[in-house]
Amino acid sequence: MEELAISYPDVREVVEYRRLRKELKRVDAVALAAKGNKIFPLFNQIRAPSGRLFSTDPSLFENDGCEMLKDCIDSAIYGFWSDRVKAINFLQAECEDKKLQLDRSKRRCSNLFMASHPLMKELDYNELLLSVVCGVSRPAMSRQFMLEPMVIDSICNDVRMRYEKLFEWLAAFRADAGSRGYATGPKGRKYLDGLKSSSVEKRKKAADAVVRWFLDL
Repeated sequence: MEELAISYPDVREVVEYRRLRKELKRVDAVALAAKGNKIFPLFNQIRAPSGRLFSTDPSLFENDGCEMLKDCIDSAIYGFWSDRVKAINFLQAECEDKKLQLDRSKRRCSNLFMASHPLMKELDYNELLLSVVCGVSRPAMSRQFMLEPMVIDSICNDVRMRYEKLFEWLAAFRADAGSRGYATGPKGRKYLDGLKSSSVEKRKKAADAVVRWFLDL
């Protein structure tokens, strides 16, 4: 249905409704799991190659949203949620891309370049940039943002052209991780067997995973 939503506005509204309904179901599941104002979730640290911590029964820390849950839970565990603004701030400081700094200098939740771009101005700027940075596939981005694959290609190309220094830094980071077999960052080292795999696909997945690990996504 998400693929149909790309071409049909009526289907897009159905998809948006289903996404909201999914989030509400997760909120309901958390409420039902509460016992005496406490929740005892089951954790799963191997669900994502990046090592990001997830919980099941109920699901609390998925990457696809439910930020509304944060307002209902003690701030002491906010660190378990991925913070997209914090991730881009950290990436900006590491790569020292002046254009990225300029575009985000006024409001960190906005982006002057994307806001003025005819294909990006209606999108979630932070989500879009991180999708390109983390190597999300064209079909996945097409479904996520409900745009034609050719439009996604154009957007990705323009983002890479605009933030050339950022993507040069990312390429060097991925190459270094590939040559070592591990990545280094504020959390120490992250080893992934796929970084030295003979399979191009496995190497790419591993490199994408270490970028997510580096940004704590």
